[in-house]
Amino acid sequence: MAVHSGKHGIVHVANPAGGTGVKEPFVTDWSLADGQAPEVYRASNTRGGQFVNAGVVDWSGGFNGIGATPLIMPGEMFDFEGYTAPTDNAYGTTGKTYTGEAICDSVTINWSWAASASLSWSATFSAASAGLTESTILLDDVTNTLPEIMCALAIETGAAGAEVALPNVVSAALTLSADNQSFTNSTTGSFTHRKAGNFNFTLAVTHQEEAETIAKGTDTRFRIYTTASLFWLIEWAHLANYSGLTVNRTSGAIIESTMNFVMQGTSGSVLGKIVKPDSTVVWPIP
Repeated sequence: MAVHSGKHGIVHVANPAGGTGVKEPFVTDWSLADGQAPEVYRASNTRGGQFVNAGVVDWSGGFNGIGATPLIMPGEMFDFEGYTAPTDNAYGTTGKTYTGEAICDSVTINWSWAASASLSWSATFSAASAGLTESTILLDDVTNTLPEIMCALAIETGAAGAEVALPNVVSAALTLSADNQSFTNSTTGSFTHRKAGNFNFTLAVTHQEEAETIAKGTDTRFRIYTTASLFWLIEWAHLANYSGLTVNRTSGAIIESTMNFVMQGTSGSVLGKIVKPDSTVVWPIP
């Protein structure tokens, strides 16, 4: 037992079928919650208190990073490997690592034009089968490339070949998720298991406009750029509402509001799709 800094933290993800884990580059932090829900009972023999039995084991976690997208997508199963710190505090040596078969619950990609910040993302996951294991191994990340920054990127709407940039956008957040289903039964051995559920997404776009530039109820096609030539393709996003319109006479702050979109799987008879910057189709499910 010892005290360690988090400055050495690393995350690897791997196919549950086995093989060497692949580093998740530019991870800024990761976290885990591991436990079980005790069965509580009170009866004539508990003396006005309570007794407990060990309950079903479950665990979950998340990690955040810099870049256009993490390696995992909602509903995908993977082997999580989280390295904490080198046991002897020497860089490049073995240390406490948590591993377990997980399923991705959600991924959020963030664009922030106001600060011209680097693209960032966050991912959450839950247990897919058995509990976490602890071991002492070495993981590393020797990525040396710089991530993209926001100043030259755009968010576009419109039909294919006729896209136009949305003006005065401050930020955007694309959240992809899966309604993963948990279960325990006579075979799971007191561990929570999960299977992939239905896919969904939301998109929030904040712009410095006092006008409602897209009509509520409109199905919109988006290209949200991650480099000068690569982008997330969203077909279709249904504009549910506007929120946060604030006019502050005292401060004179710039007026802005947020457009809140929800997933629309089809526009008329045209089936939509969600495509990553590397051209991988996230939805529809193959």
